[in-house]
Amino acid sequence: MVDAINVLGQQLRNTGSALTSWVELGLVYDEAGAGEVIRTVPEDLVWPHDDEVKRSARAWSPACKAAAMVFARPVIDSLFEGDDYERARRDAHLFGVNYYENASVFPKHRDFNNSDLSTAVILSLSGVRRLKADDITYRLKPFSILLLDGAINPEHLAVCEEGPSVSVVVDVPGLLR
Repeated sequence: MVDAINVLGQQLRNTGSALTSWVELGLVYDEAGAGEVIRTVPEDLVWPHDDEVKRSARAWSPACKAAAMVFARPVIDSLFEGDDYERARRDAHLFGVNYYENASVFPKHRDFNNSDLSTAVILSLSGVRRLKADDITYRLKPFSILLLDGAINPEHLAVCEEGPSVSVVVDVPGLLR
């Protein structure tokens, strides 16, 4: 697993993004945890007012947020293990739980307002999304984990190919190196 994390760190330094999975990290996918996040998503979806992104939303209910962090914790602890990443593990926080319907497009954006010494960790739970980060296109499906390097802060967009698509996004202080 150390080799896999070293490869991810190298990819992040080179391109600003890297794709991995629970299996590649040597982790067992938490089906029950994913199910709990997906079950709680509809409780409190916040829909944007902009018609262009009307078919995507963010879940904010306390139950969904709590389930999302429990689900994400093993991935964060695995990616950011060791003394050098103590703060990263401790201060990792949920950005949100994203929900996309079929064919919804989340337009080009950057995860951080300014370059930041943080890593966005996107865990895909259901559906299929195509995410284009700068010139690299990824296909995110359940078990996928996409990392975005805040120092490079790649511009990216997401298109839902098979919905509903649910993902957990965690911001982790520190860069995977």
